Amino acid sequence: MINRNAEMIRIAMSYLNIDLTAKNTLCNFYNENCGVLVANPKRKYKIKYTDNWCAMFMSVCAFKAGLVSFDHEVSVIQMRDIAISKDKFLNDGEFVCTGDMIVYNWNADYVPDHIGLIISISDNHYVVVEGNYSSTVKVRIVKKDSKFIAGFIKL
Repeated sequence: MINRNAEMIRIAMSYLNIDLTAKNTLCNFYNENCGVLVANPKRKYKIKYTDNWCAMFMSVCAFKAGLVSFDHEVSVIQMRDIAISKDKFLNDGEFVCTGDMIVYNWNADYVPDHIGLIISISDNHYVVVEGNYSSTVKVRIVKKDSKFIAGFIKL
């Protein structure tokens, strides 16, 4: 049996350092496959090439990994709010596992603005793969006590 979270990590990592053309292909894939799965009909937004795309990247990777219960979105705020409504949002990392998502708030304004996929966890750090990190897909190492962590979404 395939571990879908591990498959999502594998797929996300396969996009490391993609160029603009590959990113635009991901946008097209989202619009054709994931956007139609957004639960709220008012949120069936077609992502544009100029939009922030970290949440879209998570949706595409989840779709390709076969995570059928994944809540597809292009908005980090909406992903967080859906996770809260389904009791899948965690404020701290005590029960976080690889394959869960980490939500960031870079501006310290209580509005989440970035999301990534946890690929490994050590005593002091999370290793995260993220889309829309310097206009590509990159890996970031985040201290567990970082003030920029807004929470986690269990998958």
